[in-house]
Amino acid sequence: MIHFISNVHNYMMVEVLEASWTVFMEKVRIAKDFDQLIFEQRKFCETIMRKSLIAEKDMYDSLMRTVTHVSMFINIKKRLFKSAADEYQRQLTNEESKRLGSYVDDFDDETEISQQSIE
Repeated sequence: MIHFISNVHNYMMVEVLEASWTVFMEKVRIAKDFDQLIFEQRKFCETIMRKSLIAEKDMYDSLMRTVTHVSMFINIKKRLFKSAADEYQRQLTNEESKRLGSYVDDFDDETEISQQSIE
């Protein structure tokens, strides 16, 4: 899914914006008057809308649904990884306290023995 989003992003940046911008800047450079400049700017916006799938309602809706599902998947994955990391940390803490607890128990037993031998 992340691969899909990355490809859509690259398509929008390289194929849509960068390519359209290059054509637009060339048209601006050769524009004779302000009306031609406005015409080229509108044409630039229409080209971007068409190439980026925003102009066609069905394509736009499909793209947005896909992006929404990818976003939901990413959020679920983050929560899952956080839960797994929390559980791992909890288990490490439990193991450490058990290990330290056995040392403390051993120390308490030795203390009792030495106190008994003194008496």
